[in-house]
Amino acid sequence: MSQLKTNWIRAAVAGSTVDGREIPEQAIVQIVSAYSQDVYNARIWPEHTRGVVPGGLFKALGDVVEVKAERINSGSLAGKLALYVKIEPKPELISMVRAGEKVNLSIEIEPTFADNN
Repeated sequence: MSQLKTNWIRAAVAGSTVDGREIPEQAIVQIVSAYSQDVYNARIWPEHTRGVVPGGLFKALGDVVEVKAERINSGSLAGKLALYVKIEPKPELISMVRAGEKVNLSIEIEPTFADNN
């Protein structure tokens, strides 16, 4: 059975976030230029919490398999640089989205990951 892979989904937009962080355009550019599943496979974690046991409450809900950056063409965010992802969701995540849960994405940026700056 083949794994479902989504179309492009907007995961982040450069600028201020609702929780007070700032996502610089350069961070999105660096994510896109450096992302490799061979180096670090970005997992989808509920509420950014990583479980410590397989099958536990906070297990991974899928993986980010592709990333790209594009400028938004219309609407109130027109002109801003956005990060888009394709994901391979696990069945649990698909069920949550269909139930109206976990419908928004957020990202974690680690500027010094693996000292690759």
